[in-house]
Amino acid sequence: EKYQKWLAKILQNNEKSLKLLDSIEKLGCKLPNNFFQLQKCVPDKKMSGGFSVYTGEQEGKYNPAVILCTDRKIDRTTFENTVVHELVHAYDQCRIKLDWKSCLHHACTEIRASSLSGECSFYEELSRGNFAMSAGHQKCVKRRAKLSVKMNPNCSEITEDAVNAAFTNC
Repeated sequence: EKYQKWLAKILQNNEKSLKLLDSIEKLGCKLPNNFFQLQKCVPDKKMSGGFSVYTGEQEGKYNPAVILCTDRKIDRTTFENTVVHELVHAYDQCRIKLDWKSCLHHACTEIRASSLSGECSFYEELSRGNFAMSAGHQKCVKRRAKLSVKMNPNCSEITEDAVNAAFTNC
């Protein structure tokens, strides 16, 4: 119930979320009614959410979803950043039809999502014990993008190379 309330407020008040949803709509991508899904997540993965392109019984059926983990102990700011992060993926998917098996595509959207979501703000980095004064945002974005790309079985062996190769352009 707490997460449902948080999500409702974010979707009413968070400027980044509202802008991303509006932009997705303007690009012509229709989001399903169950686009935001609150659920328990994979126990051994340290993630607060995810973006799924294909769901349902038929592999290949486009049915995007933002999954928000309800079994993690996270604060509202982290939850809000997660919503924005996953919406960046939804926007990128709508705009360029990402190939999630391409490590460069995956790295690019993770770089953008980590940079734009707020998860690499000075406050968030401080709460993680990271005190980098020089290029702190860039270091955080690379670190967070690598964590996400590493979970892709197609990219786990070349994560660092993919993120480094995509970083400047993305």
